[in-house]
Amino acid sequence: MLRCKVLLGITLLSPAAICSPMERFADLSVTVRSFQAAEPIKSSPIPDQPRRFGAEIAEPVSPKGFKVWMNPTMTLESLDSIELDEGWVKNQSRETGECGPDRSRFLKSLDSESLIMREWYGFNWLHVATVIEENLPVDDDGLLRGFTVKKYHETTFLPGSCLVVLVSPSGDAYFRMGRDGTRVSDEPNIPNLWWLEEYVTQEILVIELFEETLVIRTDNEDSFQGPVPQLKNFRSARAGILNSGPAR
Repeated sequence: MLRCKVLLGITLLSPAAICSPMERFADLSVTVRSFQAAEPIKSSPIPDQPRRFGAEIAEPVSPKGFKVWMNPTMTLESLDSIELDEGWVKNQSRETGECGPDRSRFLKSLDSESLIMREWYGFNWLHVATVIEENLPVDDDGLLRGFTVKKYHETTFLPGSCLVVLVSPSGDAYFRMGRDGTRVSDEPNIPNLWWLEEYVTQEILVIELFEETLVIRTDNEDSFQGPVPQLKNFRSARAGILNSGPAR
C-alpha cells in the first residue's frame, strides 16, 4: 500500500486543527444541536459519562435498500442494548477520529423538505440517508465495498484541517468521513493502484454530498465518500505538482 502525505498550499498542521471525536460531534450543526436538546437524558453527568459515538440503524425499505437513522449522542452501551426487529441492521458505532470534518450537517431527509426525526426503540433518530444499493464491487482485488447512498450532507474543513483521501486509479478522490469506533486496526488494506493521501487545507473546504454519493468501506470499516470534484487528480505526492482546483 502506498501512503502519501502532502499539504494543500503551505499551511502546516497545528494542534488546534485537530479535535477529539466528542468535540466534533458536539459541533455538528444547529440541526443536530436541536436534536441533542430533544434527546432524553439517558446517561450519568458529564464527568462520569460513557464515551459517546454516532450510532446508526438501518430500516429495510426494499430488497437492496435501507433508510439510515442516526443518533449522534448515543453510547456504545445504549446501542448494544437495542434489540432490532428482523431485517433491521446496526451500523458500526461511528467516530470521526483525527482528520475528519470540523463541521457536518444534514440539510434534510430524502423526499422531504426537512430533517425527519422519529422515535425507534426508545431513542430519537434522524433520517440522514437512504441506501439504494449495497456491496457493490469497487476494485479488482475485492478489498473495497461500495454503497450507493442518497442524502443531503454538507461537511466543512476549516483552514489548517487535515483530510485523509482515498484515490482511485482514475484519479477520483474519496475523503474519509468516519471510522469504526471499535476498530482493531487503524490501517486499511488498499488495493493495487489505489492509494491514500493526507492533506492539510490552506483555505476553508466545503464538500456537498447531495443526491447520490458512493460510500466506500475498507476492510477496517473506514468510510470514504465522494467522489469529490475539488480533490480530483491530486498528484502532488508523486509528481510534485499540486492541483487544488476543481476537476475539469
